[in-house]
Amino acid sequence: MEYIASQKKLKSLLEKHGFHIKKSFGQNFLIDKNILKKIVTTAEITAEDIVLEIGPGVGSLTQFLSESAKKVSCFEIDYKLEALLAESLAEYTNVEVVFADFLKTDLKAWYIQFSGESIKVVANLPYYITTPILEKLISWYVHEKPNLVSATVMMQKEVAARLMAVPSTKEYGSLSIFTQLFTEVKLAFIVPKTVFIPAPNIDSAIVHLKFKENKVFSTFEEAEEFMEFVRLGFCMRRKTLVNNLKQIMTGEQSIAILQKLKIDERVRAEQLTVDDFKRIYDTFKK
Repeated sequence: MEYIASQKKLKSLLEKHGFHIKKSFGQNFLIDKNILKKIVTTAEITAEDIVLEIGPGVGSLTQFLSESAKKVSCFEIDYKLEALLAESLAEYTNVEVVFADFLKTDLKAWYIQFSGESIKVVANLPYYITTPILEKLISWYVHEKPNLVSATVMMQKEVAARLMAVPSTKEYGSLSIFTQLFTEVKLAFIVPKTVFIPAPNIDSAIVHLKFKENKVFSTFEEAEEFMEFVRLGFCMRRKTLVNNLKQIMTGEQSIAILQKLKIDERVRAEQLTVDDFKRIYDTFKK
């Protein structure tokens, strides 16, 4: 069985199918077999797992996932990869490729076929859609309660830093809180830009997100409302939390809540922990 994760094989395949790499889709194809194997190991894929792969590209990672998983279900937005993927994955009988925009996919309908089986997400995400895809996965987890175990995601190092950021750092924001509230975030390793065709401008990071049992919110709507509250808190980073929350309460109300919780009334959102935000929100809702 021939892997396509080599410069020679990939270029041959691209030329054969007349495929031109599109910057608009953030297409950078990984050609290092050792790193591909390391991603599968990091994702802890077993023969009992269903893998949801977002953005298989030419199928280089898909091949390795298929060898470890029960089934690999891929979502690819670029229809022009159809013939190429049909060839690269022809020998992998446990792989299905759905040509669709993942962000527009009804995951509840997709999940029905797997009847509660464990799902592990693996994805190589372009910078411009990393945040929307992560938010979609977490929202699906909170709303529909699928057996979603983890997400192992390749992304730009800067985005990884935002996911893992702590208070009082420039990287810390609403995405940090949203991610850390529902997952345990771990930086697995760095992927150098030199192992891609074409090479991106910067190095990438593999981040492993392990989903936590949701004991925070009783409904999806409550979780959504909390996250909107957090986004308001960060809407203007240089302003205080009291100023940013004036869209939903008076300054006097905000100050009273902060004083009750023994939090400095001059605090900015970036200085608050996830727990601080939750306490402020809960007091506001009472």
